[in-house]
This record gives sequence, C-alpha cells and structure tokens, in this order.
Amino acid sequence: VSERYGQHQDSVECEDIQQKLLQLEEVGGTGRVKLHDFYASVRKHRFWQFREHPEFLKQAGVLDDSDPSSPRVIIPNYFTLPSNCFNPSSAFYAICCIDKCEALIDHVESEIQAPHATPERIVRVVSALPSASVPANRTLPQELVARLEQVAQQHDGVVPLHGRLFSQWMHFAYPRECSYPHAAGTTKLMSSKEWSQATGMKSSLGREELERYVEQLRSLDEPADSWQQQQRHEQQQHEQQQQQ
Repeated sequence: VSERYGQHQDSVECEDIQQKLLQLEEVGGTGRVKLHDFYASVRKHRFWQFREHPEFLKQAGVLDDSDPSSPRVIIPNYFTLPSNCFNPSSAFYAICCIDKCEALIDHVESEIQAPHATPERIVRVVSALPSASVPANRTLPQELVARLEQVAQQHDGVVPLHGRLFSQWMHFAYPRECSYPHAAGTTKLMSSKEWSQATGMKSSLGREELERYVEQLRSLDEPADSWQQQQRHEQQQHEQQQQQ
C-alpha cells in the first residue's frame, strides 16, 4: 500500500508542485524561479504552498543568491525538499518526491561503466539522453562542453562521474531535473519543524511578511548566467571561510 501511495504522491502531488514551478520559471529555461515571482504567485495564482522563509530556503540550498539583486529558487532543489515529503503517522519513514535526476545519472553510468570518462564520451551519452524537458539527440551548447573540458583538465583529461563538479555540470545540462550540488558545509537540509525549532522563526511567511517581500524584491528582465554567478559566489564563500 505504501509503495502504491508513493507512486500516487509523485504522480499527483509532486507533479503538481513541479508544474507550478515550471509555470513560474524565468525566461531561458534555467531551472530557476525569481524569488519575487515565487512569492507573488501566492496571490496571483493562489499557489499557497510557496511561502517558505528565504532563510529556510537558503539553508536548504534552494535559494540561488549569487546575484543579490535577484535571488532565485532552484527548481529541482526545491522539488526535493524534506518539507515536500509526506510522513505517515503510523510509519517510520517518509514518502518523498522522486529525484528525477537519479534515472539520468544511472543511465550515464550504465553507458560508460567506469568511474570516469573523457569529455567527448560524456557529451555523446548526454546528447542522446532525453528527459521530460530535454529532447534526445540534441547538440549541447559549446559553453557547456567547454565547462566539462575544464573539469577534465583538473583530473588528467577525464571527468570523475561521482564528484561534485560532474553533478554540477549535470545540473546545467538538465536544469529542471538535476539539483545544484552546493559545496560541503554550506547547506543543511531540515524539515520545517526542525528549522523552526533550531532558529526560533516560523518556516513560512505570514501574509504581511509575504507582501513585504514581494514589494522589496525586484525581478530582472534578462536571465543571468547562473553558472558564472554560482562560481563567483562559491569563490567568495571560500575566501570568507579562509579569512575566519
């Protein structure tokens, strides 16, 4: 029964969350929703569940604030939040949304059958691999290929398939399915209840708080280069940690 309910949870409730996020996605298919649009959707579209406190989203690794003037919600990171899980009162487990990236990673690993591969081999496999939002036999953007080659340059010409840099690359290859992997120690997944107990704050914004954030936030007209902004942001975090 639990297995059947898990499938129902993913096909109905989780799919509903994802479709709402995709409806709000910024131009360019970046897999991101401007925080302004995220909060404004509560009143505009009655998407009542999009009320999480920005600090809660940030700690969970859901908020891309590499551009402070226009923070964004990372769709696949939000999709897999523990707060989106269903916890049966009589069970010692949670029923969560299925990570749509797992099947993509599994396919790449089964095709390559090695812990690492050359950029050329990975590009061939990924180019042919479709997802719910990406067609098969596509031509990957040259910039994306170049980023993979940069990773290989750091590892004797091959790309480790189980490292953060490859997971990061997969996020930009499949921005709607694969979560962005943050540097270790910079995020912490907690349930809404756990976060509230740890911080003393409510994990969800009240109506007045929500309206205040909507007024404060400004949406940018053009989508930013998420990869470059994330890299600069992580470098700044690293420098700050060294100074402490």
